[in-house]
Amino acid sequence: MSSTLILGAGLAGLSAAILLARSGHQVTLVEQDTAQGRRRGLQQLPHIHLNLSLWRELGENELPELPHRLLAHGALRLNLLAANPPLRGVPFTEADHRFETVTARRAVHQRVLEQLAGTVPGVSIHWGEQVQDLIVTEAGKPARVLGVRTRSGTEFRAELTVDASGRRSALPRWLARAQLPAAREERAERGSVYYSRHYRSAGGRPPALLAGTLQPYHGLSIITLPADNDTWSVAIVTGSEDAELRRLRDPANWELALRQYPRAAHWLQGEPLSDDVAVMAALHDQKRSLLSDSGQPLVGGLVLLGDAWASTDPTLGRGSSITLKHALLLRRLLTEINPGSEPLRFTREFETLSQRELGPLINRSSWYIRQRLQELYADVAGERLVSDADWQRVQASRHLELTDPDLARHFAAGAYLLDENTERFRRPELLDERLAAVLAGSWDRYPHGGPDYQRLLKLLS
Repeated sequence: MSSTLILGAGLAGLSAAILLARSGHQVTLVEQDTAQGRRRGLQQLPHIHLNLSLWRELGENELPELPHRLLAHGALRLNLLAANPPLRGVPFTEADHRFETVTARRAVHQRVLEQLAGTVPGVSIHWGEQVQDLIVTEAGKPARVLGVRTRSGTEFRAELTVDASGRRSALPRWLARAQLPAAREERAERGSVYYSRHYRSAGGRPPALLAGTLQPYHGLSIITLPADNDTWSVAIVTGSEDAELRRLRDPANWELALRQYPRAAHWLQGEPLSDDVAVMAALHDQKRSLLSDSGQPLVGGLVLLGDAWASTDPTLGRGSSITLKHALLLRRLLTEINPGSEPLRFTREFETLSQRELGPLINRSSWYIRQRLQELYADVAGERLVSDADWQRVQASRHLELTDPDLARHFAAGAYLLDENTERFRRPELLDERLAAVLAGSWDRYPHGGPDYQRLLKLLS
C-alpha cells in the first residue's frame, strides 16, 4: 500500500481520498481554503449542479453512504426520465429505475463529502495550506516528485502526488518553479458563460420539468435543475464572446429573459435565494498531459485527476460522474503498480489508462459543446449554421425525443452516460430512418419555442 498526497479538496480529491484510504492507502489531503463548507477557491460552488444517473450508480456501489448522507441533508431523489415530455405520466418500467439519481446543490454536495472524508481512517486533511513548490529529486531525468512545500513552509511528502486542484490548477507554475518540462495543454478557443440563480419553493416541491434539464434555444441555452431542500437552480448559458447578453447580470433582465420561454418561465415561481445573478465565465474545455509527444512521462510520481486532467463545459452536467470514474481508475492502478518503486511507469500508465477509459467520453462531450457554440454564434450573427451530418442528427433528435417514449429513453441513456436501454434501438438503422424522416421534412431547430436572438435583445433593451 502506498502513501498518497492529494492536492485539492474538491469532488475529485475528496472522492479519491475516501476510495484510496478504504483500500488501505495512507492519504494526506492538502487544501488551500481554510473553512470547510465555505470554499472560495471553488468557482462553481454557487452555480447549478447535477449528478447524473451514472454518478448515482457508481456512488451506490463504491461510496454507498454518500447518497444516503446527501438524502439526509435534503438531497432530491428523482428519475431523470421525468424530464422528457413523452414520458411524463407514463409508468416507469423496472429498467427505467437506472435513470434515477440523487442530486443537490454543489455547496451541499461539497459539504457532505467533506464531512464523510473527515470520518474515514487513513485520511488526513490539512486546510489552509497553499502549495508553493513541488519537491523533486535532483538527480535523474525525468525527475520524480516527492511531495510539496506550502506557503507556510510545511512539507508534505508521499510516494504519489495527485493534482486534484481543478481546471484552474497552478500546475504550470509549480512545474516552472521546479524547472521541470511544461505539461502539454489543449484548450478550446471558445467557451461558455453561466448566469445562474437559485430558488426555494413556497409549496414544498420544485417546478415540473417540461422540456428536459437542458433546453437549447436560439442564441442561448437554459438549464433547469431540481435540487435539495425544496430548492432548484436555473442557468441561462451563452457563448463567452456574447457581449450583448452580458446584461443578464442584471436580475431584472435575467427574469425578463426567462419569462420569454414557455417551457422554462414557470421556474420563476419561487423565492430567490439571493438578490444577484451568479456569473461563471471562461468555461473552456481543456486537457493537460504529463506525457511527451512520444508518450514518455515528463515527470514521475505525479498524476492529474478530474478537472486538473480534463475539464469539460459543465452544460452537459457530466463533471461529477467523470470525476468519480477517474478516481476509481486511480484506485485500480494502485493495485497493479507501486508508485514508490516505479514512479515513471505509474505516471505513464495512469495517463494511458485515463485516455483509454475516459478519453472517448471527454472527446464526445467536447465535440458537442464545440458544435453547439458554433450554432449559438451563428444565431447571434443572424446566420444559419452549415453543420455536418452528425450535428444535423443532433438537431433532428430534439424533435424525436419530444414525441417518442422509446427514443426519449434512447437519447436519455446517452445523455446520462448509461448504455442503450431498449432492444428496439440497438439497431441503428431504425433510428436512422426516424432521423432521416425529420431531416427530409420542414422542421425547426428549436422546437421548445421562445424568441429568436434579435427579438430577445429588443426586449432586454
